[in-house]
Amino acid sequence: MADCGPITDTPLDALKKGNERFRGTPAHLHQSVACVNQHATSQKPFAVILSCSDSRVPPEVAFDLGIGDLFVVREAGNVATPGVLGSIEYATDPKHHLGVKLVVVMGHRRCGAVEAAFCPKPPIHIETLWTLIRPAVPEAWRLDKCSDPVGLPLDRWDAAAQNNVLNMVKKVEDDLHARGIVGVSVLPAYYNTDNGEIELPLPQPLPRR
Repeated sequence: MADCGPITDTPLDALKKGNERFRGTPAHLHQSVACVNQHATSQKPFAVILSCSDSRVPPEVAFDLGIGDLFVVREAGNVATPGVLGSIEYATDPKHHLGVKLVVVMGHRRCGAVEAAFCPKPPIHIETLWTLIRPAVPEAWRLDKCSDPVGLPLDRWDAAAQNNVLNMVKKVEDDLHARGIVGVSVLPAYYNTDNGEIELPLPQPLPRR
């Protein structure tokens, strides 16, 4: 779509409507060289998306948005590492940077990083992510050893992934508070890799059975 005009909906409505388009008739909004040219020297994204690096979960595609719309931060397991928190601080700081008012932490179904958190501690670099995700897995569900594939019950996998989203929302909120960045909404979301639907905001996690 050639039109590079601003989004007129509220940030939350724009994300919801975009996901509806993606699952129906995508408009491929703001995906043109004209939009590249328009945003060549400045940007004013309306939302921050912290999502997993998983190739099946591209935020601009899932929200049917494009250049200049979203400030996307991606890390395996959508975890709030120091670098991720710094990126979100940059996007939300109104005094020195972009001043975005909405942050969405988006997990997804069948997340491999969450799957790994059911298993014993992995190698050192992956351990950084494992340590952040591990609290989302109830102790009764943790495995002494893992095969490939792990063979997790999907309801437990979903619940742990959603618990992890809520934990990361808290980490982002705490960091923004510590930095004195106020007036920012941090919402949890969950992407269904079976049908492309995004729950936003995410309801409470599944029961721990």
